[in-house]
Amino acid sequence: MTSPSKIQNVVSEIAPYVAVDDTLDSAKIAGIASSMLNIRSDDMTFFTLPNNGPGRSADGQSIVIPDMETINKFGEALQNDTVDEFVATTDLSQ
Repeated sequence: MTSPSKIQNVVSEIAPYVAVDDTLDSAKIAGIASSMLNIRSDDMTFFTLPNNGPGRSADGQSIVIPDMETINKFGEALQNDTVDEFVATTDLSQ
């Protein structure tokens, strides 16, 4: 994605599905995306947010139960720039 308008379109499409704090806006996201232009898919690792498998909500809906302990560790890894270590030492198979 080398086109700023394409980046903006992607940001607009995903924005309704992402929760962030007040300091992250579409301009900042577009800037981050632009800084990643030379990153290839081989340079990335994808995984599902850690969870404890399926369950039921109080009203009977099928849900995926988040593994908050591991998610919090992932958050710490993001803050400390240690995601590589987190991925290498955490079972992300679920």
